Amino acid sequence: MKKTVRLVVSLTHTHTHSDTHHMASQRKPVNGLFFCPVGPSKRVFMPASDASNFFKRRGRRSPKSHAEYFAEQRVQLAQAERRREYYEEQSNEYENHVEESRDEQHERTRETMDQWRQYHYDGQYPRYPHHRPYY
Repeated sequence: MKKTVRLVVSLTHTHTHSDTHHMASQRKPVNGLFFCPVGPSKRVFMPASDASNFFKRRGRRSPKSHAEYFAEQRVQLAQAERRREYYEEQSNEYENHVEESRDEQHERTRETMDQWRQYHYDGQYPRYPHHRPYY
């Protein structure tokens, strides 16, 4: 089912030559331009440079230009690089945290084992009999 869109432009107010001449003589230039639309007509009228750009823009189905394609690629690559750096930084921070917590746990365990060995050592045998050489 095809939808058609119709653009209807209606001019509701017509001027005679004398009205137009009278209004033009009363207007003052703004930014070097004599015509400064006000209200809804501001959306219709635009500077010539914008109008030419409006018609030069590509349609939805037309292919992108090489410059536009490469610009999009650069934006996507920059986003991917920022994302990669962010996750790499998060990963490094997590690895550092895990390493520190393991080191702390290892240190606590070693201290506890040393205290246990000192408490239970009776002085008759070497502390670690498996380290004693055999004769």
